[in-house]
Amino acid sequence: MKTFTSILFSALFVALVAAPGASAQKRRTVKKPSTVAKTPVETKSAEQLIDEYRFAEAAAMLQKQMATAERSKKALEPMTQENLRRARLGENMLRATERVTFVDSLVVDRADFWTRLGLSADGGRLLTAEGLKGIIPSVDAAGEVAYVNDFGDRVVFAAPDTARLLKLFTADRLADGWSEPVRLEGLGDAEEMQDYPFLCADGVTLYYGAQGPESLGGYDIFVTRYNSGTGSFVKPENVGMPFNSPANDFLMAIDETTGLGLFVTDRRQPADKVCIYRFIPSDSREVYDLSTATEADVISKARIDRLADCQASDRQMAAIRERLEAAGTGESEGAAAGVKYVISDRVVYTSLAQFKDKNARQAAQQMLEARTSLEVVERKLDSLRRQYGQKRSAATARDIVNLEQKTVSLRRVVSEQSKLMRQLESRALN
Repeated sequence: MKTFTSILFSALFVALVAAPGASAQKRRTVKKPSTVAKTPVETKSAEQLIDEYRFAEAAAMLQKQMATAERSKKALEPMTQENLRRARLGENMLRATERVTFVDSLVVDRADFWTRLGLSADGGRLLTAEGLKGIIPSVDAAGEVAYVNDFGDRVVFAAPDTARLLKLFTADRLADGWSEPVRLEGLGDAEEMQDYPFLCADGVTLYYGAQGPESLGGYDIFVTRYNSGTGSFVKPENVGMPFNSPANDFLMAIDETTGLGLFVTDRRQPADKVCIYRFIPSDSREVYDLSTATEADVISKARIDRLADCQASDRQMAAIRERLEAAGTGESEGAAAGVKYVISDRVVYTSLAQFKDKNARQAAQQMLEARTSLEVVERKLDSLRRQYGQKRSAATARDIVNLEQKTVSLRRVVSEQSKLMRQLESRALN
């Protein structure tokens, strides 16, 4: 029979043996505080950062990728070095963003944007390659637009060189026809594509679009000036931001008569549209001071996020309206905004994009270009007739005869293409 002491000792022993297990079990059943799942941060590509004007971030990312590839002896992605070039160029351009006073903007069909620029009569005309052939049949032009000056005696256009890259050429009207096209010397890099020329009224300053080693986007706008001493153009300069962007910025023109500049871009536009911005040119280039302006504000100005943030004042707009009225230029949609393509008594188009039939559209385009060329030739003809009335000369008489023959030819083209346009489009609608 167990004594009370032995029983108490047994109970204490059992308790001591069981205690550690119970404590461990208790520790195992304690619930840990729940952790909130973190949302993964989206990593943007260098191309996306460039499109967002975050050039410094894009450059840092690309440099890191290149260093990693070098350490691991792996090949770089094909576009890495090109994107690094763009990022560094964009970073420099952003720091030099120009203060620009804008007038307005207009989104138009890319198919006929050149008809919507609203240039004054003294600003010259833009034609397509097909329209240029109506003036100079021998020209092998392949660019999207060509420039003809206000007198109709000089043309600048893009044509393929021996490497099949588009380069700018020029030709002059002579007494017995047109000169052989000559390539413009001194323009850009040998590897770049050139198009969208505009020669200012001074006959010296040339704007054009180029796609190459010094372009941020597809096409960037460049400016150069002719040096009569060397017989070539000086090294072109990228006109910078806000005119250029990671998108395509095609064409810039300065209309001396109206005192307005304009440029054409496809930034933030669908594939079949472009935006025409009008602005007030400045004699001096004033840039944003990054010590007082925030980077976000400069990016917004460079992107032209809000036109109202840098728009002309009421006083400036009043002066612009006066100049536009004096020049006889439409204020909102340009001189060609009133163009009508009469298909029938019931069908009238106001844009080439409205045509259903491709061949009818081409006929309408050739008709419009011939009509535009006719206006240029007729103005030149009037000028020569006045000149001949003041001082008769055999050379002027020959020029008058040549231009009279040209007007007859252009009127015939206008009539024939207009008739063909109506026939083809009416057939497509029926």
